Amino acid sequence: MRKDFDRGYIEKELKKIGDITLPVDFYMIGGGAMSIKGLKAATKDVDGVVKDSDQFKQLKDILTDSGYIKVEAKGAYDKMRTRLVLQNNEGFRFDLFMRKIANGLLLSSGMMSRAELFFSSGKLNVYVMAAEDIFIMKSITSRVRDREDMKELYTHGLDFDVIKEEIIWQSDNSDEKGWLSDFFVGLNEFIERYDFEIPYYSAFEELASEEVLKYRIGELIDSGVVLIQELVTEIGEDQGWVKGMLYEMEKEGYFRIDDGVVKKK
Repeated sequence: MRKDFDRGYIEKELKKIGDITLPVDFYMIGGGAMSIKGLKAATKDVDGVVKDSDQFKQLKDILTDSGYIKVEAKGAYDKMRTRLVLQNNEGFRFDLFMRKIANGLLLSSGMMSRAELFFSSGKLNVYVMAAEDIFIMKSITSRVRDREDMKELYTHGLDFDVIKEEIIWQSDNSDEKGWLSDFFVGLNEFIERYDFEIPYYSAFEELASEEVLKYRIGELIDSGVVLIQELVTEIGEDQGWVKGMLYEMEKEGYFRIDDGVVKKK
C-alpha cells in the first residue's frame, strides 16, 4: 500500500515545477488541496488541473525530468478519466488533468476565481481550490476516504449557494454529463453515512434525474425506438415529464421531432 505524504512533502515536490519556460497556472483540487488548507494531515497524491495543452506539457516534462514516471490509472482514477498519472520512486503521485476532470467536470471561471494562490515560483502559480469545489469533486469520486473528506469539508463550513451555482453552470456547459449522476450518488452516500442535511438537495436530484432521462432517451433512439409514445411507454415515467424532456432536447439540438417521430439530425 502506498504511504501518505504531509504538507511539507507536497510543498517540496511542487517547488520542483518552478523551473519552467512558459507560464503555468496549476489548480490543486482533492486531498492535496485539503492538506494545504489544513483539513487533512496527509494524502497519497496531488490532483491538479490546468487550462490548456501547453501548460499540461510543461508540467509533464518538468516532472518527468525530476524522476516521475507514468503509471496506469486504475479503479476510481480510471473512472475519473485522469489524463496523466505520474509517480516518483517514493510512491507520491501527481494526477494531472487538462481543463476537464472527473468524467466531464470542467475547470470553470468560477472555480478559478474562488481558488487561492498558494505560492509562485518563477513562471509557476499554484492555486488551491475552494472547499466548495473540492466537495463537488469528492462527491463525484467513489472511494470511502472521499466520503470522509466530504465530512471534513462539510463540518468546517460550506457555502451551498456556491455549490448550487457551480453545479448549474456545469450542467449547462459540460458536454459530458455522466459526472452529474455520479455527483448525486456520492451526495446520497454521504448523507446515508453521516446523516447530514444538504441544502438544495431537491434541485440536485432534479438535475441528476434529467440527465439520467436524457441518457435513457438517447439509448432508446439509438436502438431504433423513435415514436414519442413508444419512448414514453419504454421509459415508464410520467408522460408529461418525458414529453417535456423530449421537446427540450429538440431545442438543444439533439434531434428534431416531426409529427410524433424523433429524427436524428
